[in-house]
Amino acid sequence: MAIELSVIVATYKRPALLARCLRALLNQALDYEEYELIVVSDGPDPQTLESVNKIKEEYFSRPAIHYFALDSKRGPAAARNLGWQRASGKLILFTDDDCIPLFYWLQFYKNAYLQSQKQEVAFAGKVKVPLPANPTDFEKNTALLEQGDFVTANCACTKKALEKIGGLDEDFTMAWREDSALQFDLLENGIPIIRVNEAIAVHPVRTAPWGISIKEQKKEYVQSFTLQEASNSL
Repeated sequence: MAIELSVIVATYKRPALLARCLRALLNQALDYEEYELIVVSDGPDPQTLESVNKIKEEYFSRPAIHYFALDSKRGPAAARNLGWQRASGKLILFTDDDCIPLFYWLQFYKNAYLQSQKQEVAFAGKVKVPLPANPTDFEKNTALLEQGDFVTANCACTKKALEKIGGLDEDFTMAWREDSALQFDLLENGIPIIRVNEAIAVHPVRTAPWGISIKEQKKEYVQSFTLQEASNSL
């Protein structure tokens, strides 16, 4: 049976979170032979490689699990690009290492892809963020993912669509707004984005140290400066 779906998980030095994500992806309703998992580390990461190898042994490499690493840290956009370029599937699915795709996640995306009958198309699933009774500012900020139209924590694109737009913009060197850039590139190239609200990925809020909100705010300034520098060089 030919592989139809390829799941790309970009990661870096979070082996425990990645292992939780991979176990969710290994326990899906879809037949093992229909999909593959591709883990891409944003730079050399021996601990993550070791964790992936242990899971491969645990599940007897079913479905196929492939591991790649960038030669240096270049950001999740570059990691995802390496992943989909090495993928065998016609439909490329993206999720994050700290997400937990639910049991029918792959099946719902496959159904939507078959129903669309399009070679160049993208899909947006639904993200759910469980919150405690009294969430912190960081937890509230993470919960905004539930309102996102298109986030790389839970989306899919046909490989032909990604080839048409040239993949994700690697000027985004941090985990910040690279999914919005991908969304705009798809729409600007006339590639439709179809909602698949049944395809749910749970995104638990990570334990964060004091001052994390300041660090998150820094991302916006750093990324804006990077993009402005890139624009000036054109």
